[in-house]
Amino acid sequence: MNYFSEVGCGFSVFLNTICGGSYKETLSARLRLMKLKYANNIPWSKPISKIFIWIIDVIAPNHLK
Repeated sequence: MNYFSEVGCGFSVFLNTICGGSYKETLSARLRLMKLKYANNIPWSKPISKIFIWIIDVIAPNHLK
């Protein structure tokens, strides 16, 4: 199971880098910082982030806390 966790983490870092984020953080870390910055009210000017946050909250509700 550790192998799949590492592959998932690597894929998350890859997605974050593709979306313009740092190569040193995962996508969920970036989304968590965005939720904190906007006080859980992501503006509609960032639709992809809003969609990713919604998907993560459906799959794992406490992941971004």
